[in-house]
Amino acid sequence: MNSSLIEYVLKRPHFILSVIIALTVLGIIGFFEMRQKLFPDANRPSVSVVVVHPGASAKDMAENVAIPIEKRLFTIDKVRTVSSVSNDEVAVITAEFEYEKNLEQAATDVQNEINKVKSRLPSGIKEPQVYKVSDATAPVMVLSVYPKDPSISLAD
Repeated sequence: MNSSLIEYVLKRPHFILSVIIALTVLGIIGFFEMRQKLFPDANRPSVSVVVVHPGASAKDMAENVAIPIEKRLFTIDKVRTVSSVSNDEVAVITAEFEYEKNLEQAATDVQNEINKVKSRLPSGIKEPQVYKVSDATAPVMVLSVYPKDPSISLAD
């Protein structure tokens, strides 16, 4: 079978040349039509929800705030993972989506689900904040300030 394929190719050099030219033209067209971004999306689209409840413990934040919101966020189309971190007075719930999901649409879907679950959250919480997370939102520099004299408080 190998020898018959080789014989077929050798007997038709113009056909092989036309296939090579066609593939080259398709490659050139594909190169110029390919979308290009200065900063391509290397990470999956993610949306974070920050909920503040003054005076609440980390356990209360997890049970009464983070878990109900996580359950609602799992119902969104093309959601990949949902995770949360609960501390005293603050819960951060992060939903990661598939690459196909637009970040703007993901943020809108998350806001809609937060509005649906808001009535079941404890009273006294501040308005949940929805943040779009991308490579562009990472801090360029983190600064910290401290006094030379440790007896001086920066809170004053």
